[in-house]
Amino acid sequence: MLEKYYIRPSTIDLIHESWIVSTVEQYVGWMAERRYTDRSVSRRIPIVLSFGEFAKAQGANEVKNLPDHVEPFVQAWIGEHASPSYS
Repeated sequence: MLEKYYIRPSTIDLIHESWIVSTVEQYVGWMAERRYTDRSVSRRIPIVLSFGEFAKAQGANEVKNLPDHVEPFVQAWIGEHASPSYS
């Protein structure tokens, strides 16, 4: 299913190397069932992969541990991607 969203085999290989690949594939299927646009799906997957790597770096080693890392990831993501405020 990932082939629908990514052309380069290296990108698909990178996804398949992730320790959360089965969860990523489930999420892609879930989005496809709900008719998310291809662009929406392809933009979300890198974020999910980043989350997986973040959680792993924080000690997660099973999918069941992922919920504990959502809030810290969101805070880190906002810190990295928020626009600087101009006051």
